[in-house]
Amino acid sequence: MPETDFNQIKELLEKNLTETAEVKEEISHIRRYLRLRLIFNVVWIIIVLAPAVFAIFYIPSLIKDLVGDGDIFKLLGI
Repeated sequence: MPETDFNQIKELLEKNLTETAEVKEEISHIRRYLRLRLIFNVVWIIIVLAPAVFAIFYIPSLIKDLVGDGDIFKLLGI
């Protein structure tokens, strides 16, 4: 093989190496974004959905205790 072919292969390998480093850097940014997105989703579930689920189970018994004998006027204070 002539000298120019070796130089061309060397240049291509160096270019490949630099582009691979850039791709690795972009992948690390994507992974960081996905990790933060997962954390925010968990926080959202804790802040929004957990009280809603708790309310679904707690509010019917609370209403039942308040209404009790079925006298709505007593409940309203009239």
